[in-house]
Amino acid sequence: MVEIAEIGDRESFREWLEDKPPELAVLLAGRASSKTIPEIFADLCRGEAPAGSTTTNMEALLNVWRVVLATRTFAVWPWRSIAGAAVSAGEAVWAKGLELSRTSPVFHLYSSVFSAALAAEACSFNDGSGALDAAIGAVESSSPLWSEIRRDAEFYKTGKLEDSFAYWDSGSPLEIAEAWQTTRAALTARIEAGETGWQFWIDWYEAQLTGAEQNWEMLKEIALIPDDDWKQGAAHVNGLIEGIRLDHAIPATPNAEVLEVNPETGLIRSRPLSEIAASFLQDCQARIRDATEILGDPAEGNNPYDALAPEIATLDRALARYPDRPQRLHDIALQVVRRVAARERTGDIPEAEKDALVADFKSELIGVANDIRQQDAEVQKVVDARVTDKLRNADPADAAVLPEAAPVLAQATETELAEELVEDADLAADAEADPQTRKEALYRFASRSFRIVSLLYKGLRAVLKEGAEVSKDIATIVTNSAKVKIAIAILLALFG
Repeated sequence: MVEIAEIGDRESFREWLEDKPPELAVLLAGRASSKTIPEIFADLCRGEAPAGSTTTNMEALLNVWRVVLATRTFAVWPWRSIAGAAVSAGEAVWAKGLELSRTSPVFHLYSSVFSAALAAEACSFNDGSGALDAAIGAVESSSPLWSEIRRDAEFYKTGKLEDSFAYWDSGSPLEIAEAWQTTRAALTARIEAGETGWQFWIDWYEAQLTGAEQNWEMLKEIALIPDDDWKQGAAHVNGLIEGIRLDHAIPATPNAEVLEVNPETGLIRSRPLSEIAASFLQDCQARIRDATEILGDPAEGNNPYDALAPEIATLDRALARYPDRPQRLHDIALQVVRRVAARERTGDIPEAEKDALVADFKSELIGVANDIRQQDAEVQKVVDARVTDKLRNADPADAAVLPEAAPVLAQATETELAEELVEDADLAADAEADPQTRKEALYRFASRSFRIVSLLYKGLRAVLKEGAEVSKDIATIVTNSAKVKIAIAILLALFG
């Protein structure tokens, strides 16, 4: 019996696979072919090979990606329908490859992609031998580095085919890395021109490169998009994919509210979603008011706490503006605590350790926030959802386009929500703002943007089962806006 360390050619690889599940052969074939396909992508993006219009080349690129996604998803969901999707796209890929000279440096890569699809098809029909033959063909055509094949085999020998790990042990080979950068730049230019959906493919492929965790339910839905939709071209199918991503991003970004169309105005409004008792919320409001009085009136002369006048004003505005929104009261209470701590560090006010009133002020606000979180599961959901590496590492540059998109999105919303969208977009892009407050604004803007665009898409496609809709004129303006498309692509990369 061949051990993994002995895999080094077609024969040894086949012998090692013979007693393994055929889904493993499909997975290894798909990984081998997809590791080198940036070279296909780069040629298609440059329009050099095979010949054809840019649109035709983009559709070919989409078919290559469809095969890669479907074969990878098949290893987790070994359904005949997913294998059929891989083969349908694989046939289109192979037809494109046949336009090339057999001496083309990328011809064999088209063969590899098609063979991976055939491996999935054979496996779906319980043809283990056929799956093995096709898988080995896919690996051979990918010009494999056998050390990488052995590494993949070692990782997946336990049978946990849903797990992910990085494509390369020490980074992509130079020529493949350069090909991917060429592809990425070409697709980014299309995104910046307002084309929908290409960001998904960038994000998904880079997730393969790094071994990031996968959303298999979402990938299954994408793999099962009907052939007729894929045949309508990149713009159509990428739009469907963005809709699927929004459907998955919405439950991942709770914000203790429901966005809905007001039948009286035909615009989207926000309705608080809270489990907190009205009497308890009133008590929290009273405690915040009491906290603002602990330090006296900062406007009076000779008050050692006069530097806190902006923070007191922030709390007063929050009580007036958000009396029925525990989430906002929770966030603003903690925001003020952070600002007070910053003033302590700069010496604007006495330090809490040395001043009982400052300590009491902070303690009361922290207590209110803690109590709201403990009493309201919806608030706790938001707090938990915001604890992500992507949000933690988000840079103000990620939000630079949001202030341009916010006024467009606001056209579909009622005044209060419109104002908050603009405020949050500006705050999310403000590099000078408190980092935590800025990231909360970014999260809130993303959560609301996903829901607004989803409502507009569903209204335009007449899939809302009941209730009011935003006028189609406004919905069309918002969803066709290049600024909104770019913003949604960026936000989905962070939260989708």
